[in-house]
Amino acid sequence: MADVSNTKRITIVGKTGAGKSSLANTIFGEDEFKIYHTVSSGTKTCQSETRSVNERSITLIDTPGLFDTERSEEEMKPEIVSCITECV
Repeated sequence: MADVSNTKRITIVGKTGAGKSSLANTIFGEDEFKIYHTVSSGTKTCQSETRSVNERSITLIDTPGLFDTERSEEEMKPEIVSCITECV
């Protein structure tokens, strides 16, 4: 397991359908984050994975999409705060 203090943490934030999960998979070079091919947000909760990339330990945190048409802003706030807190 990687030394947590040297692990770089990146929270991926963006609009629903922008490709946040795809970006995370591309960075890791594997399919760790599920991709949903719909116009509504597929990622409902934060998901984090840690891998070694170019000999550096990186944790990617995938977040639910912003401006989701199926979930209100009030519903989304606690989950987004949780994702950002996980990154810290």
